[in-house]
Amino acid sequence: MKEKEGKVTIDIIGRKEHVSEVLRMLRYMQYLGGVGHSTDFKVSVDGDGAGRIKIDIHNWTEESKENLLNQIKEEMDGNSDIKSFGLS
Repeated sequence: MKEKEGKVTIDIIGRKEHVSEVLRMLRYMQYLGGVGHSTDFKVSVDGDGAGRIKIDIHNWTEESKENLLNQIKEEMDGNSDIKSFGLS
C-alpha cells in the first residue's frame, strides 16, 4: 500500500544567501532520494547572529503550527540541540 503524500507551501525569508543555502539543502535531500543514497549531513545555524531565517507555513492550521513548535521545544528539552531528523 502506498503511503499518503503530504504537501505544504512555505515562504523562506532571510538574507538571499541564506535562503539559497536552505533551498540547496532541500534540493540535496531530494537528490539523495532520487539516487537512493542514505547519508547524514551537518547544518549550522547562527541563531543569535545573521542566521535568522523566517519560515511562513501555508496550508496548515495555526494549531498544527503550534503543535510543531511545541514538539521542537520538547525535543530540545530546554537548552539542548535536536540531534537528528529522520527521513527513512
